Parts: sequence; structure tokens; C-alpha cells
Amino acid sequence: MRICVITSAKFPPEEGIGNYIYNMSKEFIKKGHNVVIITRGKFKKTYLEIYDGIKIYKVSFILLYPFHLYIHGIFLNKLLKSIEDDFDVIHIHSPLPPLVNSRIPILLTIHSPMKSGASVLKTTDFFSIATKFQAKYISYPLEMKLIKNSTMVTAVSTTVLKDLEAYGLKHINVKLVYNGVNQNVFFPSNVISKDKYVLYTGRISYGKGLVEFINCAKEVCEFRNDINFVLAGDGPLLSNLKRKVKKMDLQNKIKFLGKVDRKRIICLYQNATIFAFPSYYEGLPGSLPFSFLLT
Repeated sequence: MRICVITSAKFPPEEGIGNYIYNMSKEFIKKGHNVVIITRGKFKKTYLEIYDGIKIYKVSFILLYPFHLYIHGIFLNKLLKSIEDDFDVIHIHSPLPPLVNSRIPILLTIHSPMKSGASVLKTTDFFSIATKFQAKYISYPLEMKLIKNSTMVTAVSTTVLKDLEAYGLKHINVKLVYNGVNQNVFFPSNVISKDKYVLYTGRISYGKGLVEFINCAKEVCEFRNDINFVLAGDGPLLSNLKRKVKKMDLQNKIKFLGKVDRKRIICLYQNATIFAFPSYYEGLPGSLPFSFLLT
């Protein structure tokens, strides 16, 4: 089968959905299928690159808020029209893809409905206000059109399945397909680590409960000096959280690793004392099933 995957995730992958698509694509290729990924590029002409044997089109993306998704959609649909005959199916991953117009079957996988995610987001600054505005007036109408244009819709968890009722979708019209874990790569360690630490992995962003996580870490450190806190990931809140930790004078207890490679993330899971999952809302993040296997 010839599969065209459309996403807003960065490549090389830096977060959950990107890693989901990367691993899924590699498995499809192993089974003899052809996979091409279309994602966001930069403020320049669309170009093709190869990442770990996967063809990736990076389409012009202009961050002209709040019209960026519509502008990106114009460039993406222009590309898709020129290569559409090369595919049997289009697999779109939401949130934040552009609206896709095609005559071939479309499978839409919803990882996290924007409307649900934004509803629990606290209004703290311009970025959070903009996110709420986008979810209500841009993303929600766009998601409705994506659903209408799709041949089949899948959800990654029962939570997402339930939340899709707000989009007029009944359970019978949505297929439930959970995120998977490669147990040949992610497996428990037989060695007990001497270092005790609480681990968070994922995007350092709004809605992840990380301010509360840091506040909790401060309280724990007041009566347990043998426990450290480790945050692996990058995002718009990273600088703010680093300043907060510095102000608390806890740089030696709360550590920010930034982006980490696959080998190190596996090691972090295997040696963690506790895995923390403080998000206000998630569909089914990749970090959660990994934690069940590794802690």
C-alpha cells in the first residue's frame, strides 16, 4: 500500500506525535508498504528530504497568526494535487494539520481534540490566550471540516473518543486504536538504580501541569534531600521554569535536560524511581504507556 502521512509534527521527531508517526512509518516500511510524510517546513519553498529512509516533504509554513493553517493548507494541497496519484490512502494526524482536499480515501487519527485540550488551559499570558482563541475559532471549525472530509476517523484513547461527542461523533462512527509500545526497545531494567529521581518526559509547555510539578518538587525537597527531579523535553515554558527553579535555589535538585535522544530517554525511564504525569489533559501520550513498562 502507498501511504501519504500528513502532520504538523516536526521531523526529525521531537515530541509524542512525531515519534508515533516515525515508528509507525518504519513498521509499515518493514512490512513492504511505501510511506511518504508531509509536514511543516519553513518560510521557504517546499522541499524533499530523506530521514532514516523515509521520504519527507517539508511544505512552506508562514507563521502569520491566525491565518497560518489556511496559508499552509494552500501550499500543502498544491503539492498533494501534484503527487496524489502516487498514493492509495492519506493518513492525517490531528491536532493542527491543515484542511486537506483529496479524491482518495482519508484516514483521520485524532490524538487530542484542540477544543478539549484548550478548555483546561489556564489563562496566564498572551500565549495561553492565543491558544484558547485558536482552539475555539480556528482549530475547532477546521477539525469539524477534517472529520467531514474523512473516510474513517480513529481515536487513540477512550477519553478522546468521549470528547469527540462534542463534534457530533458517536462511538460507533469512530474506531479506537490505542498507541503502541515496542517492547523490544522499551523494557524494565534488571538493575536497581542507586539514584532516586522523579521523572517527567514530554513537551515543556502549557497545560502540562509543570508549574504545579515544580511547586510540588519544592515541597518534597524540604523534607527529602535524597530525591531529585528530572525534566526531559523542550518547549515554550522551559526558560520560565528554569528561572523559577533558580529563584527557589533548587538548581541542584531540579534538572532540565532539554531534548534527549532515544537511547538516553530509555535509560531515564528504566532508572526512574517515579514517573510523574501532571498534565491537565491528554489524549494518550506516548510517555504514559512507556512508563508502565519501565518503572
